[in-house]
Amino acid sequence: MEDGDKIKEHLIEELREMRQRVAELEALESEHKQSQEARRKSDEKYRILMESLPDLVYEFDLEGKFIYVNEAATHLFGYSQDEMLNDIRVHDTVVEEDKVHLRKAIHDILQGKTTVGERTLVRKDGSTFIGEIHSGPIYKGKDIVGVRGILRDITERKRLEEALHKSEKRFRGLVDLLPEAVYEIDLNGNFTFANQRAFQLSGYSQEDLEGGLNALQMFISEDRGRVKENISRILAGEDLGFMEYTAQRKDESTFPVVIHSTPIIHESTVVGLRGIIIDTSGLKEAERKIRTLSSAVEQSIDGIALGDLEPKLLYVNEAFARMHGYSLEEMIGMKVVHLHNEEQMDQYKKAIHQIKTRGSWTGEIGHIRKDGTPFPTYMSVTLLKDNTGEPTGILAVARDVTEHKRAEEALWVSEERYRTLFEESRDAVYITTRDGKFVDANKSLLDLFGYSREELAGLNVRDSYVNPADRQRFQQEIEQKGSVRDFEVKLRKKDGTEMDCLLTSTVRRDADGDVLGYQGILRDITERKEAEKVLREREAELEIQTNSLEEVNTALGVLLKKRDEDKTELEDKVVANVQELVVPFLEKMKKSPLHPKQVAYLHILESNLNAIISPFLRTLSAQYGSLTPMEIQVANLIKEGKNTKEIGEVMTLSPRTIETHRKNIRKKLGIEKRKGNLRSYLLTFQ
Repeated sequence: MEDGDKIKEHLIEELREMRQRVAELEALESEHKQSQEARRKSDEKYRILMESLPDLVYEFDLEGKFIYVNEAATHLFGYSQDEMLNDIRVHDTVVEEDKVHLRKAIHDILQGKTTVGERTLVRKDGSTFIGEIHSGPIYKGKDIVGVRGILRDITERKRLEEALHKSEKRFRGLVDLLPEAVYEIDLNGNFTFANQRAFQLSGYSQEDLEGGLNALQMFISEDRGRVKENISRILAGEDLGFMEYTAQRKDESTFPVVIHSTPIIHESTVVGLRGIIIDTSGLKEAERKIRTLSSAVEQSIDGIALGDLEPKLLYVNEAFARMHGYSLEEMIGMKVVHLHNEEQMDQYKKAIHQIKTRGSWTGEIGHIRKDGTPFPTYMSVTLLKDNTGEPTGILAVARDVTEHKRAEEALWVSEERYRTLFEESRDAVYITTRDGKFVDANKSLLDLFGYSREELAGLNVRDSYVNPADRQRFQQEIEQKGSVRDFEVKLRKKDGTEMDCLLTSTVRRDADGDVLGYQGILRDITERKEAEKVLREREAELEIQTNSLEEVNTALGVLLKKRDEDKTELEDKVVANVQELVVPFLEKMKKSPLHPKQVAYLHILESNLNAIISPFLRTLSAQYGSLTPMEIQVANLIKEGKNTKEIGEVMTLSPRTIETHRKNIRKKLGIEKRKGNLRSYLLTFQ
C-alpha cells in the first residue's frame, strides 16, 4: 500500500511537471507566434510600400546579377520580376554608349561612394528611356557585396504622361513561418531530449544524442563562452528571454538562431534546461529586406504616406513632411482634409470617393503647405486591404510638381516665341539630323525650294547639293568648329534650278556631346552673285578706259612739256632781242645831250625794259597782283634806288602822293608794321 501511494505520488509529481512543461512550451509558442505576426504585419507594410513605389528599387551583386527588383521593373523595362532576377544583368539595361559610365559608377560605389547620375536605359522591346539613378554600396560587415539603388524614369514623354501607375499586386513571401526545435539538457550540458526538427536543423541524429552530445558542440567557438555563462544564469533562475547565437551543424556549417530556455525542476531541484531553438536564417534575410525597404522609403525623393480610412495620417516620410512644411511629428495624426483648401476640396472629395469605390486614384491635385501656400502635386493612392479583402487604410505617393509645371509653362512660352520667329522669318530656317533628314523647316525654306512640307519630310538634304563633296566639306568644318558662318554652296531646287547659297549653322549635340544634327539659316545669294559678276565686268571695262585715259594723259603731259619748253625758248629770244636790238640804242641815248626830263624818261624806259625781260615782273604780278599799275611803277623806281622826291619828278607827281603810294604798297605786301627798308624787301623778288 505504501508502495502504491509512493508510485501514485510519483506519477502525480511527473504529471505536474509535464503540465508545467506543456504550459511553458505553450507560453513559448504563443510568444513566438505573436513575434511572427508582428513581423508579418511589418513585412506586409513595407512590402506594400515598396511594391507601390513608381520608381525602381533594385539590388545587384558584384557580378551584375539582380538579386532584388520591385514591381516597377515591369512597367519601366518590360521584363517580369522573374526575368529581371534570372535572365538580365545590369549591363543589359543600358545602351552601349553608356556602359563606360555605368562601369565608372560601379567602380566608385565599390570604393564606398554613393553616386547620382543619368543613363540611357533599354527596355525589353528595344526602346530606350532616360533614368535618374541614385546608388550606393551594400555592406556585409565591412565588405561591400553589391549595389543598391533607386531608378526614376525622367524622359520628357514619361514626365508629361502619367508618372505613377497603380501596380498590380503580386505577393511574394519575405519570411516563412519557422517550426521550433525542442530540446532538454542536463546540468552538464548534455542533451537528454531533442525532437525531430532539432535533428533536421543540426544534422545530428538520435545516435549522436545517445552517445553524449553536448550543447556547446551546437555553437561556434566564439559563442561557446557566452552560451555556457547563460546556461549558468538560467539554471540560477534568471529569465534571459530569447537569446541570439550562431549555431553550428554537424558538418560545421553555421546558421543564426534564437533560443529561449527555462530550468527543469524535479522535486524542487533544478536538474537541467529545456527550451526551443528557432532557425532565424530566413528571419535575418527578411530583416535585411525590411531594412532595404525602409531605407528606400525614407530616402525616396517622393513623399510617401500611410493613413487610416478616415483618412488620418499614420506615417509620412521626410519628403512628404518637407513638401508640406511640417515636421514628421506634426503630421502624425493630422487629417488629410487639412492638406487642402476650399478651392481644392471638390477634387479631393472626388479622389477619396474613387479610392474607396475603385481601390485607387492617380492624378494631379492641389495641396497647401503649413503657411497656407497652395502647390500642385501628382499623386498615386492605393486602398490597402487585409487578407480577407477588408479595407484597412490608404497608401499615398505624392510628388511636388511645382517646378515641373513652371518648367512646362516656360517651355510652352519659349516654344511659342521660337515657333513665331521660326515661321515668320524671311530667311530659310532649318533643322536636320546628322544623316540629312529634315526635322523641321519654316515656310520660307519651303517656298525657296518649292517643296511641300510632306515632300520635304521624305527628302534628304544631300539630294539638294549640286556638288556632293560640298556636303562632306560642310559637315567636317561645322563638327570641328561647332558652327559655320556664310558657308557658300550651290544647291538645287525642286524644279532643278541651281542657286548659290550661304549657310550659317550650328551643331546640335546631346547631353554627352554627341552630334545629333545641325540647325541654321540658308540664304539665297544667286541675284547677288549675278550682280557681282556684272560689277566685275563693268570694273574690267573701266580698267580698260582708265588705261586709255592714262595714255591720253601721258600724251597731254608731253604736249604741255613741249609748250613750256617753247615758252622758255620764246622768253629767251625776247630777252636776247631786247639786249641786242634795244639796249645798245639806250646806251647811245644816255651819252647824247638830254635835258633832265628826257633823262628821267630814259631811266623809266630802261627800268621797264629790265622788268619785262626779268622774272621779277612775273613773280611780283603773280605773288602781289593786288598792286595797281601806278603802284607797280613806283615800286620799280624804289627798287632802282630813287627816293620820294626823285620818283615824284620822274612821274610828275607830288612827294605827298608818292608817300601815299609807298604806304599802300607796304600795306598790300603785308609789311606795314615792319621797320625794314621797302627797297630791301622789293629786291628779294629779283
